[in-house]
Amino acid sequence: MIIRLFLAAAIAILVCSCKDAGTEPSPAPASPDTTHTWPPYIVRKPNIYLYPLQKQWTSVEITFPGGGKVLESDPPYGAGWLVEADPNGLINGKFSYLYYEARVNNLFQFSSGWVVRQDTLADFFSHVLQSAGFNDKETGDFLEYWPPRLTSSPFYLVYPQQKEDLEKMIALRVTPAPDVQLRLTFVIRAAVTENAVLNSPRLIKAVRHGFTLTEWGVVIE
Repeated sequence: MIIRLFLAAAIAILVCSCKDAGTEPSPAPASPDTTHTWPPYIVRKPNIYLYPLQKQWTSVEITFPGGGKVLESDPPYGAGWLVEADPNGLINGKFSYLYYEARVNNLFQFSSGWVVRQDTLADFFSHVLQSAGFNDKETGDFLEYWPPRLTSSPFYLVYPQQKEDLEKMIALRVTPAPDVQLRLTFVIRAAVTENAVLNSPRLIKAVRHGFTLTEWGVVIE
């Protein structure tokens, strides 16, 4: 009799334990770690130039439709730039352009581009920038900074990202709105030979008039 009671009690405890285990909530799935989800695409040294018809306060906000963030800026970007722009291009009485760098998702176009020999980069970029509508000052700023930093490879693949390409990744909200926005960024990839076969890009030349905004930048792959 004692043995039967002991077995009954043991079974009751086991059943109770199983029921309790079944009613315990399942642990919540761990939240994904989004701390380091940015891909390694950094748009380096984009320069934004502003040429209003008269001295005016201008608001410039950068947005990232495909995801992204501002990494560096000068003057400091904060929640956006509010600057006094002069018709001669001077900003806040001392800056020639708004500078920033940004990390973005890879929505770049790679369907058309050029294969360029390293020793011809300066002439190449000078021709392309002026053909797109950049002035001598803007072109000179680009040539002063970038060709001297592109020396590690005998050839480079250059993929132009024009305004419609860039707006998928980096959109500019400018108030008052410019009459013309000329934006061009180059994705540059080192190459050991000139054998790559690329479709020839069709550059759209901007006709500058009224309040004009221009911007160039580079992505090094």
